Amino acid sequence: MAFFGAEESRHCIRTLRNREGDEIRFTDGKGNLFHGNIEDPDLYRMSAKAFSETKMKRRAFTLAVALAIPKNPDRFEWFVEKSTELGIHSIVPLITDRTEKKNINLARIQKIAISALKQSQQYYLPEIYCPIPISDLSEKFSAWPMGIAYCNGNERLSLYEFAGKNPKALIIIGPEGDFSENEMNILSALPLSKVLSFGNGILRTETAGVYAASAYRLLFCND
Repeated sequence: MAFFGAEESRHCIRTLRNREGDEIRFTDGKGNLFHGNIEDPDLYRMSAKAFSETKMKRRAFTLAVALAIPKNPDRFEWFVEKSTELGIHSIVPLITDRTEKKNINLARIQKIAISALKQSQQYYLPEIYCPIPISDLSEKFSAWPMGIAYCNGNERLSLYEFAGKNPKALIIIGPEGDFSENEMNILSALPLSKVLSFGNGILRTETAGVYAASAYRLLFCND
């Protein structure tokens, strides 16, 4: 038996006009797709009984993005929404030397990710971390190839070249003003790390995050 919160229940019963016995589809955000029938159309705690369960295939890429927290929370929320639609695996709010805002509304971010998951008809909800400093990346992603988005420097791989060789990767994106010299020294010393170019011009922090997710989706998905 599956139970739904008040918001989901009202949407299903009032907005979609479902009734007791109607067939619905739903997911747990862990890759499972269920088909079931509404048992109790309660507006605050609807229940449904599943009669089939299908394990959905994961995408051909596993992308985590560590994104410096923008000053404006709307920009980070936009990144969460769009990257979830594109099939990102993990989202890491990053605290840097130039980060002005060092926290996020995690409950609101989770809600935005769930809404984007449903809207895009996907089945795997991205893992969303609490904000962490750069120094914690090596501990949490020690075995992951890492691509560091950086605006300066001559010896940089293109994002597409890096992605083509690393279907599983962590892309690290800095704040407005980019990473400090000390931060670049720390990041460049991490195992499996490469400095990346995102092409000509300078992208906003959140735009760079969506660009990375789009590049991976384009390279590894044929759907």
